[in-house]
Amino acid sequence: MSEIEATVSETPMRDYQSALIALQEQLAKDNNDVAALEKIGGIYLKVGQIDQAIGHFKDCIKRAGSLPKYYLNLGHAHKTQVRNPISAKSLGSGLQYKQQVLAHLPQIAAIKHQANAWFLGA
Repeated sequence: MSEIEATVSETPMRDYQSALIALQEQLAKDNNDVAALEKIGGIYLKVGQIDQAIGHFKDCIKRAGSLPKYYLNLGHAHKTQVRNPISAKSLGSGLQYKQQVLAHLPQIAAIKHQANAWFLGA
């Protein structure tokens, strides 16, 4: 489960609409709030609006650069889309983003190593 899924899954279903409204208002105030944009994508992913989720995760990448977590979220959204009715377009896009995530593996490994060192006090 991705970080964004974990955050969104803690939200009761009835609260998705109010959370979505609040996040969209935050995004209207600060158009560069990538965290709000990512959470909106997570909500769309959770409620099954995969195309909207993909669009929001792509916007995160455009606005914040090539952070691995945005590629992971996007890859997860494509994987979810592929599990639904399969289309060649979604499968091709998913493979493209998987390759980009694989290119970031050394960076992801370094972050994981830093986190382990911090937690273990090494």
